Amino acid sequence: MISDTPEPITHEEAINGPEAPHWKKAITDELNSMRANQTWSIIPRLPPGNNLIDCKWIFKRKLNLDRTISRYKARLVAKGFTQQYGIDYDETYAPVAKFNSIRALLAIGNQLNLEIHQMDVKTAFLNGELEEEIYMKVPDGINAKNGEVCKLHRSIYGLKQSPRMWNRKIDEFLVSKQQFKRLNADHGIYIHRNGDKLAIIALYVDDLLILTSNISTMEKLKLELSHAFEMTDCGEAHHFLGIKINRSQGNLTIDQCHYIDQILSKFGMKECKSVITPLIKLNSLDDAERDDAERDDVRDTERDDAERDDAKDIRNNINRHTTSSQLEEVDQSLYQQIIESLMFLMIGSRPNLAVAISFLSQSMSNPSPHHMQAAKRVLRYIKGTRDLKLHLGNRNHNRKNDGITLTGFSDANWENDAETRRSTTGYLFYLCDGLISWTSKKQPTVALSTTEAEYMALSHASTEAIWLRSFLNELGFDQIKATVINEDNQSCISLAKNPINHARTKHIDIRHHFIREKVESNEIAINYIPTEEMIADILTKPLPGPRFRNLVYLLGLCN
Repeated sequence: MISDTPEPITHEEAINGPEAPHWKKAITDELNSMRANQTWSIIPRLPPGNNLIDCKWIFKRKLNLDRTISRYKARLVAKGFTQQYGIDYDETYAPVAKFNSIRALLAIGNQLNLEIHQMDVKTAFLNGELEEEIYMKVPDGINAKNGEVCKLHRSIYGLKQSPRMWNRKIDEFLVSKQQFKRLNADHGIYIHRNGDKLAIIALYVDDLLILTSNISTMEKLKLELSHAFEMTDCGEAHHFLGIKINRSQGNLTIDQCHYIDQILSKFGMKECKSVITPLIKLNSLDDAERDDAERDDVRDTERDDAERDDAKDIRNNINRHTTSSQLEEVDQSLYQQIIESLMFLMIGSRPNLAVAISFLSQSMSNPSPHHMQAAKRVLRYIKGTRDLKLHLGNRNHNRKNDGITLTGFSDANWENDAETRRSTTGYLFYLCDGLISWTSKKQPTVALSTTEAEYMALSHASTEAIWLRSFLNELGFDQIKATVINEDNQSCISLAKNPINHARTKHIDIRHHFIREKVESNEIAINYIPTEEMIADILTKPLPGPRFRNLVYLLGLCN
């Protein structure tokens, strides 16, 4: 069943609306969980000198992948924005597993044929024990006398310190009681080895991705977790953090097809025409000479009516003499929502959007009409590539000689931002034939040559390589050999291997010479490849359609 009625905003709407029985049950379930956890006690009045925070009900329909309703969820949330620092909260930081780590674990799990399951903690934040005295208004749905307030004993959703308290609770359980080791490289990852038995947990707030060497170890671990916390056993991992996981016949892929549908529907682009690249080949969206660059790109790469129409719209909007009244026409909030939605898609499973998001996100505070048009072009691109899946490896490939090996690519586009004259860094790393890490980023300082830009990009890539090596070593997959980073600039490689041409490079920030130390210590090895084989090229600049599609395939993105 799919409901067309909007989700209720208030408690009164929920209990008086057409779906009242479902919402009432959800409210009762939430209150029962809070009573079972002894979340609060009701006291006659607020003690003098204390802050009283408000609360509200949040109602949400949980959907299946086919968009039918799975269950009705009511969540009581504190209005944490009314808390006062130093009075009712202090530290708030709580670590979560990085997406790079999660992709690496999936690639390793597939390569070693590990069990990969998922569990969800019910009302996770109610497990956290508060250190501060916090008082909250009695929520709707509970009969209370005038003046009565709730004194909180446990954290609830919405409090600023709730994630930290919950993380402390489950960390104590895993480390102290289950003898797991928390990784220094990623505090959201836990590992336990006992002989040939292996268990790894990736923790993202209340979602747990669990990998074990066999099903018996998995069942035992799930039982221990269920005894300690109220858990939902989701079985084999199929949908984690909005990312769909597909595993069959030795292949493992991830995608966000359903999230793409949500994005297109939210921004009214479900029926738009698709385009073949996410970004017109321009030096910069703010370049004074972008009209000529775009004209060349249209002549060379546009192939269909949708492409030509899109290029024409962008040409008409890109005007060096844009008036203030035209700039006011752009809905900044809408632009930011589009970019933020696309950014989550890029971070999760779409490296082919990285350079477009890098460019567009630089104008979040002051977007112009052509920025909005370019953002909509990215939406049109994901419409046409909705079904692409990121392949994280195939265990049927013979990798006995290589083991769990890390390989990287580094590239830079020199002086591509005509306004600031800064270059763009791009790197990516493969593990078990699957792409697990990528970035596209404007360099912090101006490079005086292509060699210098490539050198700075290579240094940045080497920091990621060192972190990934540390991560894999802690997991027990020691990177004994040097990690190979492929580079297409021979002058840059010479500079990284030997401190030559000192007079020409003495102005380079000392942090960029980090790569030399890692080459000398045999942690990093740099390999030259021709420019036409540089996959990271897709992360540094807009490209013509044919080359862009070819590199998308080489990234491991295909149907």
